[in-house]
Amino acid sequence: ALVGHKGQGKATLLKVIGGVIHPLTHSAEGPGFALPPHLRILHISHYPMFVKGTLMENLTFGVNRGSDDGNRTRVRNILQMLRLDEHSMALFDSDDSHDWETTLSHTARYICNFARAFVANPEVLCLHKPTQSFDFQMSENIMELLQQFVRQKGLAMDQGTSHLRRPRTCIFTSSETMNVTFADSVVHVSKSHGIRLMNKMDVTPDLLT
Repeated sequence: ALVGHKGQGKATLLKVIGGVIHPLTHSAEGPGFALPPHLRILHISHYPMFVKGTLMENLTFGVNRGSDDGNRTRVRNILQMLRLDEHSMALFDSDDSHDWETTLSHTARYICNFARAFVANPEVLCLHKPTQSFDFQMSENIMELLQQFVRQKGLAMDQGTSHLRRPRTCIFTSSETMNVTFADSVVHVSKSHGIRLMNKMDVTPDLLT
């Protein structure tokens, strides 16, 4: 979990890790920051976006054709884990194409945004305030699934082969104390001292803005 006062660089750091932006440097030796090329790193936009096509096509967008990651049963299991409502599940099963921005409810769009991230199955997942759009119960479920994603090296996957998969890491910012309790490590981000580890018990509400 990345914490810190407003405007201190949490979201920017998350974008740098996620490869959305690249830090400038005056070094003649190069950028000074590199992401391991063998890792799949995914930064999730806070606002859900959809392309023209079926809901299945949207949820598996970017997944290699024929990959087990995009298996329909697995995608459906992930949607059920995220507690997608029955109406939206029926739309998933129908294979109809819609304007998903207007067809899906606010909550369903954000659930699908999460589902797409879990389906993509990256080694590193970067999320900015992941539960901001949900109530407490849904937020708790989201955090439990993120923890499961890390512990099991992927969500809705064969646990008998987990030892063959690379470790998973989830990096997130938060505006809620509850989310921080799920973190294995907490990093305080500040323009004055940079980044440093801190005890999650020392996180105060003013660091969650």
